[in-house]
Amino acid sequence: MPPPALAGDDPMVRAGKFHFSTDRCPGLDPADAVRAVSGPVEIRSVDGTAPRFEIVGVTLPTVTVATQSWTPVAMQKAALVDNDDIVVSVTDPGGGRLHIASGPHEEMVDGGDVVAVSADRDYRGALPEPARWHVVRVSRAAMDPLLDRNASLTLTRIPHAVPAVALLRHYVDGLVRDGGLDVAGVEAVVADHLRDLAALVVGASRDGRQMALAGGVMGGRLEAAKRLVAENLLSPSLSDAAIAKAMRISPSYVRKMFVADGGFCAYVTRQRLAHAYHLLTNPTHGQLKIIDIAYTCGFSSLSTFNRQFKIHYGAAPSDIRPFAEARPGGASRRSTAADGGSGWEERRAAPAEAAAGGQRWATR
Repeated sequence: MPPPALAGDDPMVRAGKFHFSTDRCPGLDPADAVRAVSGPVEIRSVDGTAPRFEIVGVTLPTVTVATQSWTPVAMQKAALVDNDDIVVSVTDPGGGRLHIASGPHEEMVDGGDVVAVSADRDYRGALPEPARWHVVRVSRAAMDPLLDRNASLTLTRIPHAVPAVALLRHYVDGLVRDGGLDVAGVEAVVADHLRDLAALVVGASRDGRQMALAGGVMGGRLEAAKRLVAENLLSPSLSDAAIAKAMRISPSYVRKMFVADGGFCAYVTRQRLAHAYHLLTNPTHGQLKIIDIAYTCGFSSLSTFNRQFKIHYGAAPSDIRPFAEARPGGASRRSTAADGGSGWEERRAAPAEAAAGGQRWATR
């Protein structure tokens, strides 16, 4: 059963980011880990083996968000006193079914579906097989202005076919994957986006829907668009029109989403330069010629690549490679936002099929 994640009295949680897991905390009782972020809970294995888990999340103004992974377990969550926050749990599309109940209400939830419930209710459930899900917990006071008055929060299953479900899933996945927020003031914006998307999933009023479309929906679509860019980074067909077609929106809307990133083309160029930097500084790619790296990373000419690279990194590609090879063990230097790079990490590199010229245009 997807238990809620909420900042509690644990100092690890109050710090903004929290990470509990069987591997990080050997000997930690799973119930203690969940209790630190969600309140009283009982956990037991359903297959006779010791439960294994991982909980990674961040706390934001009026919102707490987390990703949880568990081996098969049964859980019983007690109601929280004087707390009626709204808990929205988005199950992983590849996960199996789970059973959840609260009072007389019971639901069988398929992978990819959503369960919404109020934190002031007790509930119980079972995961018959390993499962992963995202949890967004929103202050009732923050959510109420957007909700339809008929929205049910007793125990509600929302099917994965609801469009806002995929946007919420992508947004949370990107947030937790990036490990939190480092730019002052952005936390409040992201909290508003999560609130908007959660309201659309649960059931927004007409006015609430208009508010959400102007805020959280664009934020969710931007995260999905950036994911598509990463998956197709080296594809020669990568363009605002291709992203628009995959997401079923207009090219002008795609360009509007990337205004804060300097524009769509500027964003793609930075990501491609970051991938080129990785290839230049990683010894395993030392056999690649600079001109091959330029064309592989989507640049139309070597001169364009050299010019853009020097503007971005302050050095020519031919200067970067000897520097990296001279470092002890040939270790590559990772570009970060702090040293003038794009903040790219290896996980953002396009997959092998994209590097080979393939495409992964999946409708989001």
